[in-house]
Amino acid sequence: MIRTEDHLREIITIFFAKKRTILATTSIFVLFAALVSLFWPPVYSATSEVLVKAKKLEKSPEALEDTQIRMFELDTEDLASELQIMISPDVLSAAITSMAEQGVVYDTSTLQPDKLGEAVMKLQKGLDTDIIPKSNIIEVSISGPDPKKVTTILRHLVTSYITHRGNIYSPSEVEDFFDKQVQRFSGDLKKKENELRDLVAETGAPNPSLEIEHNLTRKRTLEVQLNELETSVVEREKLISHLRQSLASEDIKFFSFVNNLTINQISEKLQALVIEEGSLLRLYTPKHEAVVAIREQIASLFGKLQTEVQAFMENESTLLAIDTERLELIRQRLQNIAKRNVALHGQLIEQQGITHEMALLKHSYATFTKRLEESRISGSKDANTLFMVSVLSQPYSTGLPVFPNRRTLMPLALLAGFITGCSLGFLREYFDHTFKKPEDAKRYAGMQTLFSIPAWKE
Repeated sequence: MIRTEDHLREIITIFFAKKRTILATTSIFVLFAALVSLFWPPVYSATSEVLVKAKKLEKSPEALEDTQIRMFELDTEDLASELQIMISPDVLSAAITSMAEQGVVYDTSTLQPDKLGEAVMKLQKGLDTDIIPKSNIIEVSISGPDPKKVTTILRHLVTSYITHRGNIYSPSEVEDFFDKQVQRFSGDLKKKENELRDLVAETGAPNPSLEIEHNLTRKRTLEVQLNELETSVVEREKLISHLRQSLASEDIKFFSFVNNLTINQISEKLQALVIEEGSLLRLYTPKHEAVVAIREQIASLFGKLQTEVQAFMENESTLLAIDTERLELIRQRLQNIAKRNVALHGQLIEQQGITHEMALLKHSYATFTKRLEESRISGSKDANTLFMVSVLSQPYSTGLPVFPNRRTLMPLALLAGFITGCSLGFLREYFDHTFKKPEDAKRYAGMQTLFSIPAWKE
């Protein structure tokens, strides 16, 4: 059976053979770590966390319809953009300017262009930003020799980031734009109201549709009266014409068709005399005194009847003239009503156009007013922190140095020194080709080992 190499024995052998190297290397690392812990200037760190909640749907100012704001989930690109905004020169410059104006950390000499640029670059290099995995939280930290100063710098930085972010997503120009639009639509709306007021004052009809409906009712009433008057005029004309013909006739007419009490009474008496004349003519000759007397009575009564009929006819002619005037007056009224309705209809069309334009202007005015209020709200710092981002943890420092940290540095130095020493020992052993064990003589030289002499040092 071939005996295989014992690797564990080899490793232990190398460890004890190079123990001085391992111990020396480990001691050097521990000593260096101790010196760093004692003499290296302490470095403190301040940390803050910002929660980016969501992104909203931006509404185009060209679209005037009411758009419901919807929140969308954030992706890695959005969080990367937030990181770039946080460490952008504008944010850092604003933070440094704020601190310099307050006399904190920086002084006013830092606000000079060349020094401000250097301070921004230095601050940008000192920042450490990262996105916590599987979250929408951005962690930002900064290190420095003074814990209070780094905490102050980080606090101003977070404040400047929130303010600058609000200016990016809701710039002040947006509020000015919506304010100008609100003023413009307000002026246009007042102009249309004045046009409508002037139109009503010109026509004297505040409600054309109601007046048109009233005029149509009057028109129907007048048309009924017109028809009645036309019928009455035609009947009177025929009556007067018939009366003239009857009066022009030499025969005796009784005018019984006339609806007049006096004429009817005279007509009845005349008819009785004519009947009586007929009865006398059957007994006497036409020249008899009785016949002559009755004829004289008939002639007198007929003359009286003609006088009454003539008076009646003149009265009917007067009534005919009155009805004719009334007829013309009603026709004129109908024409005036028709003209008025045409004018009112034109006014109604014009008024509806102005009203429609006013409705559009009111809608636009209301929409831009709402957008103006939204821009004012979204442009404020409070709204930005309420709805878009939140400072999950305010900038803080533990007050303990992050470097050098003895509790961490010494064990790490011990471990690193031991690993480095072992590595150096194994490397030296690997490149040392001398015989180290009795078995090496037989393995590599083919000679038996009789005895071995330990290393002797006087």
